[in-house]
Amino acid sequence: MNQAFLTVDLGFGDAGRGAVVDFMTRQFSAHTVVRYNGGAQAGHRVVAPGNREHVFSQFGSGTLAGAATHLSRFMLLEPMAMLEEARHLRAPGAGEPFEHTTVDAGALVITPFARAINRLSELARGNARHGSCGMGVGETMIDFLALGEHALFAGDLADRDRLHAKLGTLREANRAKLARLTLPDTPEVAAERAPLDD
Repeated sequence: MNQAFLTVDLGFGDAGRGAVVDFMTRQFSAHTVVRYNGGAQAGHRVVAPGNREHVFSQFGSGTLAGAATHLSRFMLLEPMAMLEEARHLRAPGAGEPFEHTTVDAGALVITPFARAINRLSELARGNARHGSCGMGVGETMIDFLALGEHALFAGDLADRDRLHAKLGTLREANRAKLARLTLPDTPEVAAERAPLDD
């Protein structure tokens, strides 16, 4: 009989979901872990047998137990962070994590532009900062709400022309946001705005 288990907490994080998913994957020989929401800002810590440790952000927390990962359309994908996470997961005998990963074509993609405007917005707030993690998750959702189908989705990454066009649209949208910010003239601001500059 097929079974599915849903792991969720009250939304505050730090509830041990990574360890629970790893345990459930091993206990029930689960073949797939579905990341059904969130993004690269997640931090699900797993300490596997043999003390192998990893903090999962985009790959499922059952990866070390041999489960495949599926990222649903409600995930926000950050490709560069995912490449870095895959690099950390690779180890002798661990295999290639991307070989066991699927991504829904409708998952939103976080761009360097969203990350930049996220961090710059925090800097513009000065002492009234929100405390954002600076990963561009909120800005990506704002772009999606404003641009709809013109936002960047995982399915767009395989089409070079569409990818280029959408990146251009997103860059201009985030440059317009940048123009509305009052920012100090500091090296930190200059570094953060680099993806949006010519």
